Amino acid sequence: MRIAVACSGLDVAYRFDHAENFTLYTVTNGIIVECQSLPYPSVPQPAIVDFFKSMDVVALICNTINIEDARYYCNADIEVVAAVSGIARTAVEQYLTKTLIGADEMCHWDDDDDDFPGEHTCHL
Repeated sequence: MRIAVACSGLDVAYRFDHAENFTLYTVTNGIIVECQSLPYPSVPQPAIVDFFKSMDVVALICNTINIEDARYYCNADIEVVAAVSGIARTAVEQYLTKTLIGADEMCHWDDDDDDFPGEHTCHL
C-alpha cells in the first residue's frame, strides 16, 4: 500500500491546493520501505485520484483541504487525513502507529450527512 502526503519540500503543505509535490510512501507490513517525490501535477483532481488509485494509495495526508477536493478522494476510498503539520515522514509514521494499534482515526467520514444525503462529511 502507499500513503500520499501533500508537501512543500519535505514538510506537509499548509494548503493542499498550494502543495509543491506529493510524497508517496510505500508501506509493507507496517514499515516504510520506499519514498518517492512527485511534482504536484497541473491536472484536475479526478485525474490525480485515478493515478493514486492505480498506485494503490490508501490515504492522503494533508493540512487544509477544501471539501470538494476531499470528496474526490473519499469517493475513491482513499482516506483523507487532514489537519496534519510538520515533517511528512513523521506524519506517515504517526498515521501508521495509530492505524496499526487501532487508535482513533485522525479523520473519518460520516456517510449519514443529514444536509446532503448520500454525501460524505469529514470529521476531525
